[in-house]
Amino acid sequence: MHCNNKTAGANPILKSQAVYEFAKVLKDNNIECFDDFNIAGMGNIEKELLKIHGQGQAVVRYFFMLCGDKNTCKPDTHILNFLKEVLQYNVKADEAQELLKNAVEELKTEYPYMTVRMLDYIIWDYQRNKG
Repeated sequence: MHCNNKTAGANPILKSQAVYEFAKVLKDNNIECFDDFNIAGMGNIEKELLKIHGQGQAVVRYFFMLCGDKNTCKPDTHILNFLKEVLQYNVKADEAQELLKNAVEELKTEYPYMTVRMLDYIIWDYQRNKG
């Protein structure tokens, strides 16, 4: 079966090409399992993954979260809209990460097991379910 689905944005590429390029970045950085990912320098890998057409910050950060990073949020529409409602201004994706990290530090006094990833999920679920 051949799939012609493309990435978003101007000059889209085949999603299969994006997946190939994503896998190549991981291979070039010697990441073949979750343990390798945790050892690797995420900053450089994030920069390389963001160069792949159609791979925005939300996609890359969500990948990190799925690989076990508990200190990362996925700055998607739900998270950014929640922060906008609470703070009364448009929050940028990079700022969302820092805001959730700071919120977790405050919440840990009452919720010692709270992580950025957990707070991201709580906010995302709240936004998805609100009427």
